[in-house]
Amino acid sequence: MDSDERARIQRRLDRGRSVELDWGVVITPPSERRGRGANGSYRWTYYDPPIREDGTRGKRTHRTARVLDDTAWARIEADIRGLEARMVAQETGTRLDATIAELAEHWLDPVRHPDWSIDYAKKVRSVTTNWLLDRSITVTPRAGTGSVPLSTVEIRDLTPAVAMEALGHVRRQRSYGTYRTAHECLTGLLGWAVTIKWAPVGYLEVAEIKRAPDPRTGARRQGARGNIAPVPKDDIPDLAGRLLPFHAWVEEQHGRANRVLLDLLAFSGPRIGEALAFHVDRFARDEEGNGWLSVEERADRNTKGQRPPKHRKHRDVWVPRWLADDLEAVVPNADGYFFGAPEGSTWPVARWNRRRFDRWAEAYGWEVLPDYCAHRDHPPAACQGQNRRRWRYSPHDWRHAAAVWQLFELRLDPEDVAAHLGHSDGYTLYQLYVGARPGRASRAARAAEETGDPRR
Repeated sequence: MDSDERARIQRRLDRGRSVELDWGVVITPPSERRGRGANGSYRWTYYDPPIREDGTRGKRTHRTARVLDDTAWARIEADIRGLEARMVAQETGTRLDATIAELAEHWLDPVRHPDWSIDYAKKVRSVTTNWLLDRSITVTPRAGTGSVPLSTVEIRDLTPAVAMEALGHVRRQRSYGTYRTAHECLTGLLGWAVTIKWAPVGYLEVAEIKRAPDPRTGARRQGARGNIAPVPKDDIPDLAGRLLPFHAWVEEQHGRANRVLLDLLAFSGPRIGEALAFHVDRFARDEEGNGWLSVEERADRNTKGQRPPKHRKHRDVWVPRWLADDLEAVVPNADGYFFGAPEGSTWPVARWNRRRFDRWAEAYGWEVLPDYCAHRDHPPAACQGQNRRRWRYSPHDWRHAAAVWQLFELRLDPEDVAAHLGHSDGYTLYQLYVGARPGRASRAARAAEETGDPRR
């Protein structure tokens, strides 16, 4: 166990949470920090052996340490190695007869995951129970047998092919970016099962699932929303032909401030939640008149994995000078938000979508995607949340248009555009947002004409 993993576990324990390690070893923080005896000590508990050959648990063992120093960690690791040696010596001891539902229920306890925030734990539970363990997600575990729900499949029958078959059902019943999240949840679930020996090492190669061909390509052409695949090039809304006329209509019908908000999305590329949280204290202008919007993201470094609130990622969103002039003309609300709710504070994205964007899109005539509902004999209109109807263009598509404008019209360096949008690098930008677009020959000819003959 390396120092980084120890530090993560220690942070979880400092917040009063327990942590489960390999082979079911659970570390519990002191109940009284300055108490005497076990109340003021760290305790790790395990069953020795975790499972006997007859399926029963072994003797429950408790050990304590006043501090988790190198000596205490050495004792913990020695206990884990001893448990592993005793389990390997048995002919059985894994829980291959358990079902995926039983495995998932054990895995979904956030106590076992020191890196999960409360919000992320809720998201994982929602995706796992509502999608992976849904009765409509069926697989064929053995040749010649009928389809059964994934939740009822025993671990001994689980293979990468079965896992990808289940994910195929999720893709066909897609809703926003659910496929990607379900893929991550299933991989995490199986990796955890191998780690704590619900499945023996080598029995299931999790890496095969990670490397499996991803059928998401083209899913958005079938109506799926969100960044579940590189956006098809004909799906990026045309800035001049589609978005700017809509902006002009919004200004005419609903005021200048709403037009400026849409312009900010289409040219600078913040996420809609970041734009709605645009505060006067986070806006500054440089000597050349360009605007800079300071954005604080709830993410850890370049990953999008959820972390506790103190781990945040900061970036500056560039705003062209002419757009910065428009922003300064917008009157902020009483709390200092440029695009905040009239009653104060700021708009939650869902409420802004419902009260403003949905009404604009309906009145303007945006194309509507068919309603979708995964429940049988259930009217789609009665569904809420992820299954509500989806417009052909959502506010996030303005961000894709901004990436295209900055790359191909302004010809900015991809790394600079990635920094403005909050991506880790230019590769991510191209993979998820742009790719190769139509009209390559005409763009190349125009650029060559402007630069002239390099031989001269």
